[in-house]
Amino acid sequence: MDGSPVVQFDGVSRPYSYQSGNLGRFYRTGSTWTNTLALNKTFDGGSIRFSGTNVKNNSVVPNSGLNRQSFNLVGLFEPLKRLTIDARYNMILEQVKNRPMVSDMSGNANFNAMFLPTSVNVNDLKPWKKENGFELPFTTGNTYATNPWFAAYEFQNNTKRDRSIASLTAKYTLENGLFIQGRAGRDAYNDHYRNVLPTGTAYYEYGKINEQQTKFADINADILLGKAFSFGDYTVTPNIGASYRNTKMSQLTNSGTDFIIPFVYNILNAKNKSVNYLESESETQSVYGTAEFAYKDVFYLTGSLRSDWYSTLATPGYDNKLNSVYPSVSGSFIFSEYFKPSWLSYGKLRAGFAQVGQATDPYQTLLTYNFRGENLNGAPLGSINNRNIPNTSLKASIANELEIGAELRLLNDRVNLDLTWYNKKSKNEIIFNTTTPATGYAAAVLNSEKCKTRVLKHYFRQLLLKPKALNGFLL
Repeated sequence: MDGSPVVQFDGVSRPYSYQSGNLGRFYRTGSTWTNTLALNKTFDGGSIRFSGTNVKNNSVVPNSGLNRQSFNLVGLFEPLKRLTIDARYNMILEQVKNRPMVSDMSGNANFNAMFLPTSVNVNDLKPWKKENGFELPFTTGNTYATNPWFAAYEFQNNTKRDRSIASLTAKYTLENGLFIQGRAGRDAYNDHYRNVLPTGTAYYEYGKINEQQTKFADINADILLGKAFSFGDYTVTPNIGASYRNTKMSQLTNSGTDFIIPFVYNILNAKNKSVNYLESESETQSVYGTAEFAYKDVFYLTGSLRSDWYSTLATPGYDNKLNSVYPSVSGSFIFSEYFKPSWLSYGKLRAGFAQVGQATDPYQTLLTYNFRGENLNGAPLGSINNRNIPNTSLKASIANELEIGAELRLLNDRVNLDLTWYNKKSKNEIIFNTTTPATGYAAAVLNSEKCKTRVLKHYFRQLLLKPKALNGFLL
C-alpha cells in the first residue's frame, strides 16, 4: 500500500493505504441504564411489596438496543390463624431493536465491518444508500458482502415479548400439626418477531418480510398433605401429594417476498405470501408420597414413591403404558456427634438411590399432518408435519442413580473436603437417531439400550488463616 490514488467502489479516487481504526469508527460505546423503584407496606396479618425496574441498553452495534420494564408484586398474608398465603406476580415487557445478524456475511454488519478491506475506510461507506435508496455495495464481486451501515440502519430484526409469571401458595395447619398445602403457578409469554430484508439489498433487491407470533403458557399445580410425628428423640414425617402440568404453544408465521410498492414494509404489500401455523400441547399428571425419619438431628432417612402419567406417550389406537413409577431412598449420618477427635470439626456420611424418568416432546408416536401455505386450484395443500420417524411403542426413559458421599471439615474448619461417587444406569432413553435423507426424515425416535456412567467428584478447600472477628467484622 504505497498511497497512490485508486478509484474505489463509489467512483471516488482515494489513496491506496492502510486504514486503521475501522472497528472503532463503526462501533459505539455501549451503555446500560437501570432504574428501580420499590414500595413496601407491612400491616397486621401480612405485607405487600411492589417494585418496578426499567432497563435501557444501547448496544455497541449502531441502531441496536434493548428496553425492558419489569414489575413485581408480592403479597404475604395470614387472614386466619394457621392459614398463610403467598401470592406473587411478575410482568416483564421487553423490546429489542434490530438484533444483529450473527450468521455469514449476508446482512451481517459485524462480519462485514470486521473483514472490510484494509484499504477502505468504513466511514466512506456512508451514506450507505444510492440516490434510488438501494444499497451502496463496497464490492462488485460478491453481492452478499452487505454494506455494514446498510445492514445496521436498513435491515429490521426486532422482537417484542410480553411475559407474566404468577404463583399462589396457600398452607393451612391444624392444631394437631397436620397441614395441607396447595400451589399453582403460570408462566406465559407472547412473542412478536419481525424481520425485514429491505428493498434494494444487493443480494435480493425486491425485499422480504417475515412476521411471527408465538404464544406460550405453562401451568403447574400441586397439593400436599403431611404431618410430623415425634416420639422422644425420633421424628417421622409422612407426606402425600399430587401435581398437574399443562404446556401449550401456538405459532403463526407470515412470510412474504417481492414488495409491490418499494420501501413499504407491510406483509400485505408482498407479491408472494405464505402462512404457516403450528401448535402443540402436553400434559403430565403425578401422584407421590414421601416419608422422612430423623433421630436427634443426627441421622436422617428419607424415602419417596412417585408415579407420572405422560400425554406425549399416548398413541391413538394403541394401548401404550403412559405411566412410570419411580422410587427413591436417601440417608445421612453426622458421625462427628459421636466420634470427634481434635483434628475433626465436622463429619457426615450420605448415601442415596433414586430412580427418575422423563417422556419426550409432543407428537412423536404417530404421523401428524399440517396445512401448507400454498394452494392448488383454490384448495390448501397438506404435508406430513413430523421431522422424525414416529415410534408407536415409545416408553418413558428411566435412570437409576446410586450416590455415596462424605463431607469432612478438618483442623478447626481450615480444611474442607467433600467426596462424591455415583453410578448411573439408564435404559429406554429416548433418542433421535439420525437417518439418511433418502427417508424424508431427519431422524428416528427410538428407545436406547442400557448405558452406565460412573463418576468420582471431590471438592477441596484450604484456609491458611482462619477468619477472626474484630469489632464485629471478619478479617
